[in-house]
Amino acid sequence: MIGIGHPFVGNFTQEISAVAQFRGITKLDLSFSSLSDTTSTNTFAEYIKRDQALRSLNLNCCRLLNGESTAYLLRSIGDSTITELVVDFNKLTGQVVEDAFIYMLTNNRLFQTISASLCGFTENFIKTRLLIALGELPSLNQLYISENRIGDMVELKDLIIKLLTTRPMLHRLDISSNYLSGRFLRDLAESLVRKRGRTLLFNGLNISFNMSQNETSDTKDFIKDTFTSLSEYLNCMILYEDYGVEHAAQM
Repeated sequence: MIGIGHPFVGNFTQEISAVAQFRGITKLDLSFSSLSDTTSTNTFAEYIKRDQALRSLNLNCCRLLNGESTAYLLRSIGDSTITELVVDFNKLTGQVVEDAFIYMLTNNRLFQTISASLCGFTENFIKTRLLIALGELPSLNQLYISENRIGDMVELKDLIIKLLTTRPMLHRLDISSNYLSGRFLRDLAESLVRKRGRTLLFNGLNISFNMSQNETSDTKDFIKDTFTSLSEYLNCMILYEDYGVEHAAQM
């Protein structure tokens, strides 16, 4: 594994050029690096296309700012054999970037881990394209999409149920801090309870910090009790943290 991530340093072209000289790297951590300029981003995208050995890529907080070059990078990842991708804390907005992100998800069928928290996705993109594409990944076993302001979308509930009932390898799902209401979480819990006879094999579901302070205590208690019972039945950890109070159960 090579890790060259460090606090924002401005132009990152020299570091990227150095990485591009290597062959056979399987794991690369560029977190907290600066991929904000076109040259470094395009150079790295070319490297990914050229060397198909890379399996794990961390682009956490890399200031992916240029739309065209970011899109080129995402498409290159889509053409790669990368199985683990982290793109947290990058503003992935705009039509060209959204199109490239969907291309990446639909073209690379090897993804096992996707972490895309706090990416600034628009509501329409999440609802009409992103959640659908994520649900079609055949080998997905870890998905982190926290802090994307998703809200009470039926499409999100459909995705969660689909992943938990059709992906026996799934063992981490993080939908925390997405402005989900108590009503949404209650419906989700009840839907999962009704699916008990089907495959529900996973280790961790994080639904923390979703409900507003306006939710009634009865609603919060019901959700806590339901997910606690569900976690015992599924032999898994379900993390429900509500303004500093943590409720988790595990057999």
